[in-house]
Amino acid sequence: MARIRHRWQSLRRQKLPEVVTEVFRQFLATNFPVRVKAIASEIFAKKPDLIGLQEVEVWQLEIPNLGIVTYDFVELLLIELKEIGLDYKIAAQNRNYSAQLPDSTEIQFGYWIPT
Repeated sequence: MARIRHRWQSLRRQKLPEVVTEVFRQFLATNFPVRVKAIASEIFAKKPDLIGLQEVEVWQLEIPNLGIVTYDFVELLLIELKEIGLDYKIAAQNRNYSAQLPDSTEIQFGYWIPT
């Protein structure tokens, strides 16, 4: 995360859309919807009373003529936990960073980190 912030801070404006596209491609490569199953399995095996999450993110894409696509890491995890029979609730959540930026393919890119 710090790497992304540092990269954004060091850019000149004209390069921003290309960097946003690159960062989003890196995000997609992490394939969180698949990884969340492994995370949920680990939680299922231990069944902790409390789960602390760090750097959980919400990514949104506003795609012209298609609408908004959202990747909400917490919501995806809660859904996966519910599917395997665990019922966790959010006890506290902060939104401490938010950005809305265009990418090089004319998609509006929104990003925030609830922690």
